[in-house]
Amino acid sequence: MPRLELLTVTWAGDVQHFDLLRASLARSALAGIPHQVVVHDEDHALFAERHPGLALHSTAAVLPDGLDAARCEAQRWQRRLGRHGTKWASSLTRMVGGPIWPRHLGWHMQQISKLARVAHSQADTVLVLDSDVIVTPQAQVDDYLNPTRAVCIGHWQPGAEARGKVRKWNREAHRLLGVPYDASAPADLYFDTPFPIHPPSVRALMRWLEDRYQRPWWATFLAQPPRRWSEFATYRLFLRQHPPACGVDWQSPALTRYVHKATDVAARGLDVKSLKVVVNYDLARDPEVHVHRIGRTGRAGEEGKAINFYDPSEVFRLEAIESYSGVRPRLELTPAPEARVDNTAPAPMVTLCIDGGRKDRLRPGDILGALTGDGGLPGTDIGKIDIFDFRAYVAVARKSSGIAYKSLREGKIKGRSFKVRKLS
Repeated sequence: MPRLELLTVTWAGDVQHFDLLRASLARSALAGIPHQVVVHDEDHALFAERHPGLALHSTAAVLPDGLDAARCEAQRWQRRLGRHGTKWASSLTRMVGGPIWPRHLGWHMQQISKLARVAHSQADTVLVLDSDVIVTPQAQVDDYLNPTRAVCIGHWQPGAEARGKVRKWNREAHRLLGVPYDASAPADLYFDTPFPIHPPSVRALMRWLEDRYQRPWWATFLAQPPRRWSEFATYRLFLRQHPPACGVDWQSPALTRYVHKATDVAARGLDVKSLKVVVNYDLARDPEVHVHRIGRTGRAGEEGKAINFYDPSEVFRLEAIESYSGVRPRLELTPAPEARVDNTAPAPMVTLCIDGGRKDRLRPGDILGALTGDGGLPGTDIGKIDIFDFRAYVAVARKSSGIAYKSLREGKIKGRSFKVRKLS
């Protein structure tokens, strides 16, 4: 029987998310699967106290050749320069190759730690789980194992769908492996977890990199521009170019049974399979993803309802979902609400909601820069900016809210377009 192992690389900043992950694992079919956890060396005691008996590994033990010392030095520079100074230093490293320390920041050290730990594993498959994943009761061990082939998840879409960081990650993986990059060719868009990895293929990738570049595998990864590379993109392209002798069982993201930030599922033990209604406030770009979302209701012969809100600009997505599912949705027009007389004075600030957050690498400075730079707003018209995993909220002066809304909706933040709504 193939062996499965779980792997999470995390740090103290995500300890509460990790607590939820562990609580959800304990109530799932993955509860008995060995869970290897790598944490920053300085965070080892914290995790050991909160989760006694867990297979904990420190970055000092996992990272090769003194990289943990380089990580600590990068942290000192990061604290000294702050967020914006670190961002400028990283940009400088991408443009001229120095300074070196941004290459050793925590995010990249986590990527190297994943690969190093997977290479050390004797399991047939290592399932990478980020700290912010909640494992629902529907997850099954057999989903990630194949008795004869390596399992990997891929989500190929038209090249035009690959934007921003996803395009950069795919392009850098092609460059690293010496494969011509065609921006018009189908691109892989799945960079989330759960992500199954085949340890023998990771070891083969490391040997291939060392033979090609004549230096340690990790040095080749870290020589790439900071935040422009992905271990998942490189590993997946390597599987396609150099598949193992056993072959690859390519799976769709629909395979994954997990929920991001589903704190209610973990805290209250809600049974996702018995949901009566699923509500989507917009339509997913990918019809397969949308059908998978609404498939959480009406399971096992039960009745369920999926309610989806859309506007005329999304009709093409509705048609794609109908074509993919073979089901014609029932359409209902929602009348505009009746006007009400409100004599209260309007609030001095208006809140704008941006459909992007930490998972999209958005920072308050990015939003502020978009408004005060391209938008031309004075900094005094910008209020509090809150960033969550998938949403960002910014308060702007009411007199400037129209300009801010138009600027964010028609312009770009970090080179990407985001949906924007007025909340007040």
